[in-house]
Amino acid sequence: MKKDVLWVSIGFSFVGIINLILFAVLSSVGIVDVRKMAYLFAVIQLILAWFPALLNKVLKMTFNLTFLISFQLYIFLGICVGSQWGVYQLTSSFDKIVHTIGGFMLAFLGYTLFCNEKNKNSIYFGCL
Repeated sequence: MKKDVLWVSIGFSFVGIINLILFAVLSSVGIVDVRKMAYLFAVIQLILAWFPALLNKVLKMTFNLTFLISFQLYIFLGICVGSQWGVYQLTSSFDKIVHTIGGFMLAFLGYTLFCNEKNKNSIYFGCL
């Protein structure tokens, strides 16, 4: 497994665990109101943090660091910040920010898939 995939997954898992602990403490004190799905969102974020590592291990896909970080930011902002903490209900501009990051993430994914396919055919076009 590539080290950057591993370290990005570990880093965002750590952020997810801190998020889960912080949400549990603030909800038990009564500062944050608990919604039914809030803890499930945190667990889903922790699972999805390891999705690129799983694809790297099983399918031998290589991801560039830009895609990894944009994927993890998209998951964290969309699931944890937007849904778990309820920022989607506070402002509509946050949704635009998350979807912009998602668009960049999909572009980086397309570039990664292009590079993986070109590297299989032994043609190098400057892919990372």
